Amino acid sequence: MLFYYGAGTGRFAGRQVQLQNLARGKFKVTDTDPEILKGLDPDDVDILYGIGPMEAVGTMIRPCITADPGMYMYDADYASVEARGVAWLAGQNDLLRLFSQGQDVYKYQAGRTFGKAPTHVDDSERFLGKQQILGCGYQCGPGRFREMCATYGVEISQEAAEHAVKTYRSSYPKIVQLWRDAMDTMMAAIRNKNTKQRLGPITMAFNGKYLFCQMPSGTTITYCNPSIVTVKKTFKEEE
Repeated sequence: MLFYYGAGTGRFAGRQVQLQNLARGKFKVTDTDPEILKGLDPDDVDILYGIGPMEAVGTMIRPCITADPGMYMYDADYASVEARGVAWLAGQNDLLRLFSQGQDVYKYQAGRTFGKAPTHVDDSERFLGKQQILGCGYQCGPGRFREMCATYGVEISQEAAEHAVKTYRSSYPKIVQLWRDAMDTMMAAIRNKNTKQRLGPITMAFNGKYLFCQMPSGTTITYCNPSIVTVKKTFKEEE
């Protein structure tokens, strides 16, 4: 159900059951819930569960995946792989050190944001710290940060989002510098055809049609017809 290199970026792609995009679920499913839902009219689902019928059905997908009798099912994930990867590439060693020590990095980030010790961070604050660590490392701005939180049913103000983003960026300046270096390296490759441009362990080269980015793993990502253009945008009412 996971197809290797199914997307142009080299990512796995889903087949049959989309295991990469299963609904998180709106409630904890018990053994009796599937039978209850079978007999419910769609209009009654909202009355019983407080959510729409499609959300209820989406919540049921994970419990439907079970092991055969006598067999065991295990699930595994790369823990915070996005945050570890960008920190390694940027040389943000203080963040890597927290990971290697087994610390709760989300609580550490929330502590910086709310001005308290990590041990005093509650669950809602840790949630915000998690979104910072996983999202802000890839140039997530305040608007997108609010959207990320809203995806999980958490609404925050524009001011809170701006503070969260600003705190992350001031905490990890080498990651912020990596964004600038990545853009400069890619633009240098486009401007200087058939030359190799390096961003740490990443090599970029442009042949006039395709921009090749060879990753540390040896995998090459290819971009067709890249170009450099000037656009006008408005940031905080200033063009």
